[in-house]
Amino acid sequence: MARLLRLVGFIGLFFAVFGVPYVSVAVQYVLGSKWRSPETVSALSMYCVYLLVMGVNGVAESFVQTAAPADAFRVLNFGLVLSSLGFVLVAIPAVKHIGTSGIILANAVSMVVRIANNTHYSLRMFAS
Repeated sequence: MARLLRLVGFIGLFFAVFGVPYVSVAVQYVLGSKWRSPETVSALSMYCVYLLVMGVNGVAESFVQTAAPADAFRVLNFGLVLSSLGFVLVAIPAVKHIGTSGIILANAVSMVVRIANNTHYSLRMFAS
């Protein structure tokens, strides 16, 4: 699991570090000048960082889903409810202030809550 998290982390960091500064150029060449608006560039820049969060969440969640016994899912599902609540609480003001990027930010916050929940469960599982 640690090796897979490192691999996903490196790939995600690659997109976060190199994707964000070059989104504007990529939009210009791939989509054309018609789509090169500040909102498009902002949303795709946010998405480059979101890729890192999605990768880590995928590894953490798949580990917990395969390793957890059936009775642990009640607690784990509570974490999913919290992540949904976090999404709603962040999405409404974020969309008002930063537009489309706010949805991506809200998804990232939701996944960070899920990562924290899965990490907490994994650490408790390895400790016992």
